[in-house]
Amino acid sequence: MNPALATPFKSLDEVAALTPQQTAELIGALRRQENTEALLRQEITALKQQLDWFKRQLFGQKSERRIETGPNGQMSFGECLPPPTLPAPPGQQVAAHTRKPATRRQDDEAVPFFDESRVPVEVIELAAPEADGLAPKQYEVISHKESYRLAQRPGSYEPIYEAQFASIRESRVKAMDETPIKAGQAGPGKLKKAYFWPVYGELDEICFPFFPSREIKHVEAALGLTPAERAVLLSDGYHAYAHYATKTGITHAQCWTHTRRNFFEAQTVEPEAAGQALELIGALYQVEESIREEKLSGAGKRDYRLAHAKPVVERFFAWIGERFAVQGLLPSNPLTKALAYARDRRCGLEVFLTDPDVPIDTNHLERALRVVPMGRKNWLFCWTELGAKQVGIIHSLIATSRLHQIDPYDYLVDVLQRVGRHPAERVRELTPRLRKQLFAADPLRAPLYRLGT
Repeated sequence: MNPALATPFKSLDEVAALTPQQTAELIGALRRQENTEALLRQEITALKQQLDWFKRQLFGQKSERRIETGPNGQMSFGECLPPPTLPAPPGQQVAAHTRKPATRRQDDEAVPFFDESRVPVEVIELAAPEADGLAPKQYEVISHKESYRLAQRPGSYEPIYEAQFASIRESRVKAMDETPIKAGQAGPGKLKKAYFWPVYGELDEICFPFFPSREIKHVEAALGLTPAERAVLLSDGYHAYAHYATKTGITHAQCWTHTRRNFFEAQTVEPEAAGQALELIGALYQVEESIREEKLSGAGKRDYRLAHAKPVVERFFAWIGERFAVQGLLPSNPLTKALAYARDRRCGLEVFLTDPDVPIDTNHLERALRVVPMGRKNWLFCWTELGAKQVGIIHSLIATSRLHQIDPYDYLVDVLQRVGRHPAERVRELTPRLRKQLFAADPLRAPLYRLGT
C-alpha cells in the first residue's frame, strides 16, 4: 500500500491532493478491511454457537420440546415457575469416635467361591463318550468328574437373526439410520470407529447389522439391490441413502424430525424466524396426533393428510422461499443451513402425504436403537469386530422382543432350547414375532425355573 494512505489525513486539503490512483487504492483497502471484519464476525458467531452447543450437551437440557404459551401469551398457573429456594437446614454436631477396621467374613458374598446351598442346583449326569454303544458289562467306571456350570453359552442365534433380516428386506416401507460404536483395535490404546446400521421393517422388526465404516456400499450390503415393489426407504439426510434410492429406483422419504432439529438449534441465533418454522412443523405433528386419535389407516389416512397436512407443508416451503428472497444470510448461519436442508429435501419430505404407510419421521427407529447409545455409556466399546457383530445380533432379537411385548429373557431361554432341534428350513418361526404366535403359550423354561417353582 502507498505510504501516503497509511498516514491519517489531518485536513481536507490533504484529501483533495490525493491522485485518482491513491483514491482507488484507499477504497480497495477499506473494502478489504470490511470483508475481513465480516469474516471475523462470522467466525466469532460460529464459535459462539459451537460453545453454546457444547455447554448445552454438558450442562443443559437435551430435550427438543418447546414450552408453548396459551392464547395472548398467557402462561400456565405456576407450572413454569422455578421451585422456591429453601434455606439449607442447620448442621448437627456428633460425638467423635474411632471406627474399627472393616473385616470380611469367610462366607461374604464378595468371596470368590461357589456355594451350592445358596442357589438352586440340578445334577446332570453325562455319559462318557467312550462308553457310547457299549453294554454296562463291557466297561468299568473308575472315577467321576464333577464340574459346575453356572451359565451355558447360547447356541448360534445368527440363523434366527438372518431370517428376521430377510423379513425386514421384504418390507415395502423400511426406516434406516446409522450410529457409531468403538470396535476393534486401531493401535496401542486406540479403538476403531465403526457403525451399526439399524433397519426397521413394517412388521415391527429391527436388525442391527455391523459394518466397519459409514461408506455408501454398506447400505447396499444391508438392504440388497432387489427391493420390494414400490419400496420406500425412510431416513435422515445422509447422502448414502439418496444414492441407494437412485441406484435401485425406490422412493426416498425424508424424516421431519431431523428437519425440525436444525431449526431448533437455530433458535439461539434467529429465535423469531426459527420459531415460525417450529410452529409450522408442530402443526404437522398435530395432524398426526389427530390421525392416531381417530385411528385412521389406508385411504382414510391419506385423505386426511392431503386435506390437513398438505396445506401446512405448502405454507412451510413458501415461507422458506420468502426467507431466502427477503433476507440475505451468511452461509454459516444456522438458520441458513436449516432452510437449505429443508429446501433441498422437499421431495422426500412430501412422500408421507400420498403414502399412508410412510411415517412422518424415524422416531420409531430412534427409540428402538437407543440400546446402542446406552451401551456406549455402559459397556463402552467392543474389543473386536466379531464381538460387535454378535452384539448387533443379540440387540436385534432383544429389541424386537420388546417391540412385541415379549420378555427377552423368556424368549432367549426358549429359543436357545429349540434352535438345535428346530428344522432349519423353518428357522423363521423362531424370530420373536412368529415365535410369539406359535410357541408363547407353552414356552420352554430353564432347569432352574423348574427348581424354583
